[in-house]
Amino acid sequence: SLLNSANLYTATRLSELLAGKIILTAVCMGSGLVGGVFAPALFIGAVGGALFGQVAQASASLAGLAVSPATDYAAVGSAAVLAGICNVPLTAVVLLLELTAEKAYAVCLPLIAAVSLSVYFDA
Repeated sequence: SLLNSANLYTATRLSELLAGKIILTAVCMGSGLVGGVFAPALFIGAVGGALFGQVAQASASLAGLAVSPATDYAAVGSAAVLAGICNVPLTAVVLLLELTAEKAYAVCLPLIAAVSLSVYFDA
């Protein structure tokens, strides 16, 4: 639902979700509990992207500029974090295009740039 309605969550709530998921994923991975990194990577990226999108929208509205909706930032963020953590850039791009259907074609170039930077700085 975050990819469809990122503006419905407050920045405080998104920050809580982001911090909680990072901490719980680290605890699960460190203690050997059952869990993976695929779904948490998508969630952490989507929440981080939505939070960044909300901050960008607030800053742009003060300056009188127009930016993409926070849902676009959430989608790009989820793919970038997945690509960086799992080191699967092509899979992340194709997965996002498939998950969001025709909506992601508007952010295809920023998506590829974010995924490329994520993999480059991860190496």
